[in-house]
Amino acid sequence: MKEHDYKRIDINVDEKGTIFAVPTGQCLNPTIIIGLNILNILEAPYSESELTQLIFKTFDQCYTEKKKNLKEPGILLTHFGRKNYSKAVKKLKYICFDWSKNEGYSITPTREDLKQNNILEAKRKILGFEPKDNEIADALKRAIEESTTFYGH
Repeated sequence: MKEHDYKRIDINVDEKGTIFAVPTGQCLNPTIIIGLNILNILEAPYSESELTQLIFKTFDQCYTEKKKNLKEPGILLTHFGRKNYSKAVKKLKYICFDWSKNEGYSITPTREDLKQNNILEAKRKILGFEPKDNEIADALKRAIEESTTFYGH
């Protein structure tokens, strides 16, 4: 498999603390990165070790498949039985977790916006290339606290 310079996983968290992690990859258009049809779920309560295992497993799944087109429903729509993305994520918080060959891992909270996800770049936390379980858990907890639910509901 081709090595990639950048990977992203989309993390959504519900009010109970359940984590929904989606790896990303390419669709047939190689310039677009999109959520794949893979969903990893970790129900609260969970240990730092379980959380870290979920994060690394999801990163390992990046680029393992290609979506045929952008019109395919996303895995969250399928999982929650919704036809509309805004309804599927209505009460979820979104956190962007990245890896790049230059910086290693980083995590960024988001705030609500009716039109798009607003990445809070100023609150981005760079974790480096080999973060410890507690560093990942602490950074994710902070990002969850700093993120707001979609559409304010």
